Amino acid sequence: MISGGGRGAGGRRGRGVCRFWLEGNCRKGDNCEYLHTDSSGGGGGGGFGGGGGGFGGGGGRGRGGNRGGGGGWGGQGWGGGGGGGGGEETAGDLMIGGEEGFWAGGMQTLRGMAEVLAGSGGGGGGERRIPRRKACKFWLGGSCNRHNCNFLHAHTTAADVEMMTELTGHEKVVRAIALPESSSQLYTGSQDGTIRVWDCTTGQCVSVAAMGGDVGALITNSGWLFVGLPNLVKTWVLASGVQSDLPGPTGSVHQLLLHNGMLFAACSDGKILCWKFNPASQQFEPVASLTGHTAAVVCLEATATHLFSGSMDKSIRIWDLSTGACVHTVLAHDHVVMALVAWHTHLLSCSLDGTVKVWAPSAAGGGRYRPRFHSHRCGRQRGERARATENLMEPWPCGVSTDLAGNQVLMVAYSDNSVRLYDLPSFTERGALFTVQEVRSLCVGPSGLMFTGDSAGTVKVWRWTQ
Repeated sequence: MISGGGRGAGGRRGRGVCRFWLEGNCRKGDNCEYLHTDSSGGGGGGGFGGGGGGFGGGGGRGRGGNRGGGGGWGGQGWGGGGGGGGGEETAGDLMIGGEEGFWAGGMQTLRGMAEVLAGSGGGGGGERRIPRRKACKFWLGGSCNRHNCNFLHAHTTAADVEMMTELTGHEKVVRAIALPESSSQLYTGSQDGTIRVWDCTTGQCVSVAAMGGDVGALITNSGWLFVGLPNLVKTWVLASGVQSDLPGPTGSVHQLLLHNGMLFAACSDGKILCWKFNPASQQFEPVASLTGHTAAVVCLEATATHLFSGSMDKSIRIWDLSTGACVHTVLAHDHVVMALVAWHTHLLSCSLDGTVKVWAPSAAGGGRYRPRFHSHRCGRQRGERARATENLMEPWPCGVSTDLAGNQVLMVAYSDNSVRLYDLPSFTERGALFTVQEVRSLCVGPSGLMFTGDSAGTVKVWRWTQ
């Protein structure tokens, strides 16, 4: 924490902020005639404390190209051991915030990273050098050699999260990550057309399988592996390796969901295809095609009674699982609905319009959902300069993790190469996880494990700590 400091007599009053310093590229140091501060009113005195012993107790880069932290992957490892129909309702017609109940309490805000700097009182001469709240992309990539870099040299600002290692090998964006229950192997699928299998004890890639096309979705459930490919869904029985194909999709498969013995596929033609497991044939057989969306279906979520789908048509559709009928359509966002998460009785939605919304069942029932939490438009942090096209941080995937104290935490990946952590239900921010490029896939594992896959093809393994 930095404290103290109005501008002293030695300050360069009246100068603007150095644009090269803001980008982390000013080489003049203290000889620069422009300000090295986020604000022209910054003061002197004090230093940036904390020091610390580095990240994760060392580790270095292992033989397999995976950058380790903490104690490596030995010991117990990180595997843990073990259509149509329905009325339409626009967002403008819905009540947002201010309701009594679980999410009441006035306007709430999904804030960015917590303030790490504070200033008050008088100060000495010159300007204080204030590290920005953004991670240094060069440091994250292992190439920053500036001892006075004004960006954060840290993988995370969450005090109780550590990055364990990086898994490298994919050549394009990682679209999906899956860790089967009680398994010692992690599965990752990529736009490079491959699935990689990783040993959870050593962190090494033990198998690479070519899929013949862009892997758009990948899930594991009940001993099965499902892979969404262009115009096809492939299935494997993990114990025996028996593989079969499920034809039917037209175009890309953006997400897969297995629920109560039924497999759902979100397709780029706006349809949701459904297969049901037949115990006699030991195969999944087609049973329905849910239509109604007017653009690609991007995400799926389910509760005991309903299926939820989010689409590029900006809507969320709610389907009765017992009949397959669409019982309600909500025009919930102003852009693509990227992710849906069911949390207790609530539904959370993330959209490229820069908002995260929380929905609760309407008192009227019938599958209707209304916002019970003020939606927040995710803007840049105070003091950060942004181009006109970067006014909003776009939420991509999201998920819910559980820390070691049993508290549930919402993970939201943003377009600024961060994953932000929010306590539920308060939405108090816990910190952020940083990556070199945008995170496009998330996975939550046992024993406090979290996985992120980014556009560079890198998978990072994170863990909650005490």
